[in-house]
Amino acid sequence: MALPRIAAPLAVVAMSLAVGGSAAAPPDSGQTSITTTKSRINYVIGAHPDDEFLGWSLVEKRPDVYPVFVILTKGEATGFGEGAGHQPALAEAHPGGSFPTARHSPELKEQRVASWNRFLDLMAAVDGSLGIPSEVSYGSRPDGRYPFEVTVGKDSARVIFDSGDGSLDQDDVADMIWVLRRHVAPGRFPAIPEGDIIGTSYSNLSDGSAQPYAHTDHHAVHQALWNIDFGMPGHQYARTTHSDPDRDVVASVTRQGYRAAMGVDPKTCRRTGAMQQAYGWLAFSLVGNLNPCPGSWDASEHDRQAINSRVQHWWVRF
Repeated sequence: MALPRIAAPLAVVAMSLAVGGSAAAPPDSGQTSITTTKSRINYVIGAHPDDEFLGWSLVEKRPDVYPVFVILTKGEATGFGEGAGHQPALAEAHPGGSFPTARHSPELKEQRVASWNRFLDLMAAVDGSLGIPSEVSYGSRPDGRYPFEVTVGKDSARVIFDSGDGSLDQDDVADMIWVLRRHVAPGRFPAIPEGDIIGTSYSNLSDGSAQPYAHTDHHAVHQALWNIDFGMPGHQYARTTHSDPDRDVVASVTRQGYRAAMGVDPKTCRRTGAMQQAYGWLAFSLVGNLNPCPGSWDASEHDRQAINSRVQHWWVRF
């Protein structure tokens, strides 16, 4: 099994319902100036900026879906703010500001978010159904907790929370999902039905046949989506390993989409893909010298060699 999963304590479920309302209830209705040709909203949720491509197989080429890309933290715990991993000569984009950037600093948060927006903008140039939103607003839960920044457009939206990289638990994730549906969506997103929650944050605590990844924030996303029924009209998905006995769905990023994100020139190691360009300064390899271009993100068909694999596996709940 890729990770231990436990039944949600009754206190956790009660807390989440108190924050968000009835588990089966849709978000509050509201007026919005945004209209769209899309027919349903999917929430694409990652713990950090750079998690979104881990779930791209359920995102790309879906012209009927209005994707709401959500980050729960700004990724400020990374140790790459010193800039040692940035290779501008290989077309890695600078995230703004100046290196070195201290861990947990406001400047590092800004750099991580800038890279997230750059990646999504670059992928929107490949997949026109994503669009680039531009209308910005701010808010929080009525008690002031979970402040958020929202950018909306006719084809997609982006939501930024700032809940502390490395400190998430199941309760935090559940709270932010309810805030997203109750306090972000009304009056901002198009007045169309909800669909699925897609948890992109890959987590693998113990499966030796796939790339390990045991970040506590990723695990928290999995726990929330596994244990708590958010009453979505669709389902709750989370990215897992190929050999997880709870795996329900196998989906693949198109070859064109994968090249657009993960491409590296094999002769020069120049970064040609959006992931390699926008997040190149954060890149790390889990396979070491098996990666022919040091300092780039590992790319592979399967999760045996790369967490950002083209073929992606999911469990589904509720």
